[in-house]
Amino acid sequence: FLGTRSCGGVFTPQEYKFLIHLLTKDGQVVTRDEVADVMWGSASFDKYSDYTIDKITSTIRKKLTQIGFPSEKLVTLKKRGFCFSQ
Repeated sequence: FLGTRSCGGVFTPQEYKFLIHLLTKDGQVVTRDEVADVMWGSASFDKYSDYTIDKITSTIRKKLTQIGFPSEKLVTLKKRGFCFSQ
């Protein structure tokens, strides 16, 4: 659940990890390196790219909109990372 909205089966495991990490950081900035670490662990060096993280972020925003959650709460902070505004 995201608030009162069910999101079961909506997000892929990686999208879910990213989203949950942002939510647990409670408005703090999460860097791209931190996102890569959360999503891919020790393999992040091989799989991490700005483009990949941007595409996943875009997909998460679309899915948030689909379940009726305001996607603008997922904020990209240029040259800093991401945060989830409450």
